[in-house]
Amino acid sequence: MDGDNAMQSLAEAVDAAFTNRPRAKIVAAANQTLNNDTITTVTFAGGVVAYDTNAMADLANNRLVIKTAGLYVLHARFPFSFNASGARGGLLWLNGATYLAEDYRIAIAVNYATTFNVVTEPIALAVNDYVNARALQVAGGTLPLTTVNGRYAHLAAYMVSY
Repeated sequence: MDGDNAMQSLAEAVDAAFTNRPRAKIVAAANQTLNNDTITTVTFAGGVVAYDTNAMADLANNRLVIKTAGLYVLHARFPFSFNASGARGGLLWLNGATYLAEDYRIAIAVNYATTFNVVTEPIALAVNDYVNARALQVAGGTLPLTTVNGRYAHLAAYMVSY
């Protein structure tokens, strides 16, 4: 087998392996106003299930529920409206009580730019574990999670190994 055919075969095998693994992504459907200096669960109720191969999406409770145990990569994106003051945080939580990871940064203060926080975390999860996304801002007043080019906050889980 020549190099090109070997690479094609490898690419097809990797694609097949990951195509059959559980994964889900939920997307908010509206802006969400956040109070100053208050950690707030991101609202996905009324949102969209972008994909879900394992019935993990629980929009009513703003979370993804694990149905198959394994190693997952969790990912969340938080687009904050422009405000030149303070800082923003995006956080991942496990089972409503255990902090997993965060992306905390100073607000972008130029050209009315949106501050994006992105959190990614690999973690072993058991059946019925659930994850949710929470946001924090300290701008001195209320500030919304917003949409940029039609894309709202989202939360996703991808199984990478059983």
